[in-house]
Parts: sequence; C-alpha cells; structure tokens
Amino acid sequence: MLTKKYSKNDVLVLKLVSGEEIIARFEKLENGTMTISKALTVQVQQTQQGPALGLAPALMIYDIEHGTLDIREHAIAADTKPPKDNPIVQQYQQSTSGIVTAGANDLPDLSQFGPK
Repeated sequence: MLTKKYSKNDVLVLKLVSGEEIIARFEKLENGTMTISKALTVQVQQTQQGPALGLAPALMIYDIEHGTLDIREHAIAADTKPPKDNPIVQQYQQSTSGIVTAGANDLPDLSQFGPK
C-alpha cells in the first residue's frame, strides 16, 4: 500500500519488493496500478573517488521521453517524494529535462560588468 498521495508529474522514489530503487515522475494510480514516466533506476557505481550513486534506464529498451511504465501497487515496498535539493534528484531533473539547477557557488561572478 502506498504511503503518500502524489500529483501528476511529482518526482518520486519507489523501492520495489525486488530491491530496485526507481526515481520517476508520477502519472496516475488506478485499480491498484501506478503509472510512472521518465523512470530511471538508482544504482551504486564505482568511480575513481569510490562508490557513488548514479542513474540508469529502468528498462534497457524504453522510450524515456514518451513511454510510461505500469507497476502494480503490491510490488512497491516503499515510496516517497524526495527533497528537491537532494543531489540524485537534481541529477535526475537534469537527465530527464535538460534543466541544470545552479547553487549559490555556481553563479558566475558578474562584478566586472558593474559600474566603475
């Protein structure tokens, strides 16, 4: 049973009973089936700095731009709407929308263009 109510296009994280963690956009819930879009799995990847979280397609052959996935509610062990400032959520937003969010330290120094 799902623990939260979602609105269309909410970013959510699902933990499936099989162990996979999926980050996706909510589309709808009806008749015990959740429909999601832009679904990616959260995976641990080895980097030069050590283990890090990364994203991979939820299915190898999946149209992430236009396709949807249906998941039966009984296959979902946990669900949540993650905070927008979470790095994996920001990576997901960038991967699925092309929008890059800038932090305070990422803004360019425009002082050279001010009055002299």
